[in-house]
Amino acid sequence: MNCELIGPRKLEYYINNPYSYIIDIRSKEMYDSGHIKGAENYPYDYLSSYEGIRAFKSQYRDKSAIYVLYCETGTNSLLVCNKLALYGYIVKSLAGGIRGYNGRYLQLKP
Repeated sequence: MNCELIGPRKLEYYINNPYSYIIDIRSKEMYDSGHIKGAENYPYDYLSSYEGIRAFKSQYRDKSAIYVLYCETGTNSLLVCNKLALYGYIVKSLAGGIRGYNGRYLQLKP
């Protein structure tokens, strides 16, 4: 399996898809300051560790679901995306990260 890069329009399709998960891999502080609607936070530093990958695999067992990852600029999400693909997950990475997304599903902290 490979990691697929997707753009903002395709992201909006997955946000509304009940068979997909949106994963924000930025730090908790960045996530709390604003994130994409429905995104769950799984920080990059944690996902880069053996313990983090084990926890992810335990929490997200459904390998038929689609996992869309994003970070600030798209670099870290691509790295994690490729790693999860090796474990058999169907994964996508948002090209340009959250900086490149200005859609209607962006939830910013007031």
